[in-house]
Amino acid sequence: MISPDVLKSAAAVIPSAKGTLPPIQITTSTISSQAHLQMISHWHDELEFIYILDGKMDFHIEEKILTASRGDFLAIHASAMRRSAPHNGEDCRFIRALIHPSLLTENQSVRNRLLSPLLGNTSRRCFLVPSASPDAPRRGELLREINRINEKHLPGFELESIGLLHILLARLYALFPPEKQTQEDMPGTDISAQRRMVAYISHHYPEKISLAGIAAAGSVSRSKCCQLFKKYMQQSPIDFLNRYRLEISRNLLDSTENSILEIANACGFSSQSYYTKMFSEKFNCTPTQYRSRLS
Repeated sequence: MISPDVLKSAAAVIPSAKGTLPPIQITTSTISSQAHLQMISHWHDELEFIYILDGKMDFHIEEKILTASRGDFLAIHASAMRRSAPHNGEDCRFIRALIHPSLLTENQSVRNRLLSPLLGNTSRRCFLVPSASPDAPRRGELLREINRINEKHLPGFELESIGLLHILLARLYALFPPEKQTQEDMPGTDISAQRRMVAYISHHYPEKISLAGIAAAGSVSRSKCCQLFKKYMQQSPIDFLNRYRLEISRNLLDSTENSILEIANACGFSSQSYYTKMFSEKFNCTPTQYRSRLS
């Protein structure tokens, strides 16, 4: 039997299921090496900054799709549903930073006037600054500098990083002041219902879950539930549930020595044969073959 702590650890790579994280997480990476960013739509509590170094990447942010190219800068609202993928199969190298809002100024006047339009629930869900924008290179350089500071870990590096973050946010505010935000940027009840349904799946995936149960978590009808998953996830609720379970199972195959049957049961699959069938259809190999590739 797989312990709850092991299951929690396996789910930790899925951003919407994460626990406590450092206030600044910043890395230089490629989309091909970040499978968890592509697998399913997710959200988290941090503001996300991305600067494209090479290549192109598609971002599915709630119902919108944006393509970012070399030199583009993207800021994604904390809690916005998002998923990224290679553009036309092309790999992409980028700097990615996750910034917890608790790092930012606690001065209520400044926070209410300047930060809430960027971070609050009433703001637009993302900000794309194309490379052609006169100030785009400066935003990229600020993110590079924050990355360098965090890699060196010199005394006081957190304070320097926080200072640069505020400069970055000030430049975003100059481009996207509140008066330029429109009603269509306001999040509604649909996305709130969608988040509740995804949260329900992330907490109950080991159990037997029905379409009715998912819909009830969002306080919507079954037909509305299906419409919302198609709109925000580009798949049905049950397909999303199966994909979520498969990703957890793949992490367990990577990190534990539990049997295939134990993993299938722990992830909510009704039988080992059904689990193997679903896994093979998604990853073009059986769970046993996948595990053997790791050794």
